[in-house]
Amino acid sequence: PTVVAASLPLVTNDFWGIRGTGTEPAVEVLFVMNNKCFEFEELLPADTRAAIEAGRSSGEGPLQNFPYYGTLYQNPGNLFGLTTMQVNLLAAQTEYAVMKNADLFNEFLPDISVKRDVNF
Repeated sequence: PTVVAASLPLVTNDFWGIRGTGTEPAVEVLFVMNNKCFEFEELLPADTRAAIEAGRSSGEGPLQNFPYYGTLYQNPGNLFGLTTMQVNLLAAQTEYAVMKNADLFNEFLPDISVKRDVNF
């Protein structure tokens, strides 16, 4: 996943009574966007990598569309649900992104220490 920190100006919102800051940064934002992370995928077991590739090439299988699972009907017969395998793989990729960007997360969230107990 892509992880980016940004300092952005606050925009005036009369409805909510928020005064803007003009062009001066006032809000610190840490964006974490889900996307394909080939570096993470290379670390996975061969059978998991094969299931991801099969899902991408044929559009079928337990990991089709990874990591861009459908909001609805990702799995036939299930309106919203993802399988345990799908959720666990997304969680592992997210953990990988946090650990690879631990310094940025620690700077952004100083009261919550991200420890690098795992070497990727």
